[in-house]
Amino acid sequence: MRKSDQAGYKTRAAADVILRCGLIGSLLALAYCLYHYGLSEDRRFATETGFLAYYALPAVVAVFLLAALRLKPGHKIRVAFFGLAVGD
Repeated sequence: MRKSDQAGYKTRAAADVILRCGLIGSLLALAYCLYHYGLSEDRRFATETGFLAYYALPAVVAVFLLAALRLKPGHKIRVAFFGLAVGD
C-alpha cells in the first residue's frame, strides 16, 4: 500500500470516528434532557427557547450526523473537519 493510500484511509477512518462520536454525544445529550425535563420533571423550561435548545437542537444534530455517515468519503471528511472547526 502506498503512503498516499494509507493516509487517505486514515483520514477516512478519522472522519468516521469524529462523526460517530458526535452522534453518540448528541444522543446522550438528548437522552439526558428527555430524562430530566420529560420523565422525572425535576427541571422545567422557562420559555419556548429552552425546549428548542434542549430537545430540538440535539435531535437535529443527531439526524444531521447520521445522514453525514452515509455520504461519500470525501464529503464525510469535509463535514467531520468542519464540525471540529466550528465546535471549538
